[in-house]
Amino acid sequence: MINIRWHRSVLPFVSSFVSLLLIALVIDLVLYSVNLGYLKRWAGPIGVLLLVLSFAYSVRRKRLLVKGKLPHWLRLHEFLAWAGTLTLVVHAGLKVNAILPWIALFTLLLSTASGLTGTYILQRAKKKYQQSQRKMDPNNLAAIETHLIEGTLKIKALSGWRQRHIPITLAFFVTAMLHIGSILFLW
Repeated sequence: MINIRWHRSVLPFVSSFVSLLLIALVIDLVLYSVNLGYLKRWAGPIGVLLLVLSFAYSVRRKRLLVKGKLPHWLRLHEFLAWAGTLTLVVHAGLKVNAILPWIALFTLLLSTASGLTGTYILQRAKKKYQQSQRKMDPNNLAAIETHLIEGTLKIKALSGWRQRHIPITLAFFVTAMLHIGSILFLW
């Protein structure tokens, strides 16, 4: 029997990751079946551009950009990162002939999985925080203290996740730059 909480919370993120890979596979097969496989080369720069644009959220979070609400920037980051990852997986396709592109692809997928994990942690923490807020009696100091502690734990959970996500993303950035550099050097 399926645990309902697992079904509602974890399954959407796993299915998002798996659907990304399946969509990329279908696009790859379609491009080759209609003799447009050469277009996959252009998917690389487009995917990189989408990922670079997704970093606008980080710029906004650091308050270097002041327009717009942070949750809207987060949704844009998630969309652009997902679309950029999809485009880069299509670019990599089924035929990767060198070790560096494989490493870049692996770190990209690891970074995407990490990002989806962060989304899961954030949504779970928000849900718990909202549940405790609904139960809170404004005249009960113990309930208010519990609510504040849960808010602090939410921030700690996200901070701990971010400490892992940033190095993983940086590893992708480094391997992608090495891959791009080697292509430009050898081209």
